[in-house]
Amino acid sequence: MENQELNFENQELNFENQILLNLITNSRYFRIAYPNLNSNLFEKPENQLLFNIIKDHFNKYSNIPNFKEIGLVLKDKNIPINLKKQTAEQIKNILKEKNELLNDDFLVDKTKDFIIKRKLTDAILKSVDILKKEDSNFVEIYESIKDSITVNFNKTIGMEYNKAEDRFEKYTHKDTFTPILGMKRFNKLIGGGIRPASLYMILGAAHSGKCHNSSSKINIFVDDKTYQRYLKWKKENS
Repeated sequence: MENQELNFENQELNFENQILLNLITNSRYFRIAYPNLNSNLFEKPENQLLFNIIKDHFNKYSNIPNFKEIGLVLKDKNIPINLKKQTAEQIKNILKEKNELLNDDFLVDKTKDFIIKRKLTDAILKSVDILKKEDSNFVEIYESIKDSITVNFNKTIGMEYNKAEDRFEKYTHKDTFTPILGMKRFNKLIGGGIRPASLYMILGAAHSGKCHNSSSKINIFVDDKTYQRYLKWKKENS
């Protein structure tokens, strides 16, 4: 039984390799998983370092680094030599798994489980520390656990069609539009309404009504509780 449990632990550590490998080599996986990941989710220090190198590169250049770029950054890193050697060896281990890539959807589901498990474990340990205090803050415990189980892996962001004709058909189909109530002319201007998985930027002269119109219609896109919090924040900051 002890050996079996040890094997499961090794599998979880090896899964960290799969996460890093696919962040570097699989742009679809990167787009879905990266927003939910952070270095603290990784157990090995070398994996934490590799994730931070990927993160820093993406933040600076808006693209995913390849293994050669990661190696060059690692070479110039001012870190303990032992960690540098361990990370270089870890890159070799990750590269060995290139021929064992997992199915995308399976990988995404397993990554979500991985994140929830790590976050929930941290939330429980944090809750124990909070409960030891005389003035235990149960709201903090609730928020911590809630955050750990509300990981959002939205696979529908954007449109993944190889053919331009299919993309155009999907993007312009009337069923994909959500008209904004009370803004008939604006709906007509943008082709019928708001499209899902789209970003809109409203530009105009100062005091032309950009903020007023946007804030007055925001309740269409959020639940009542969130909208009420927004109105409260707006009142306090106006």
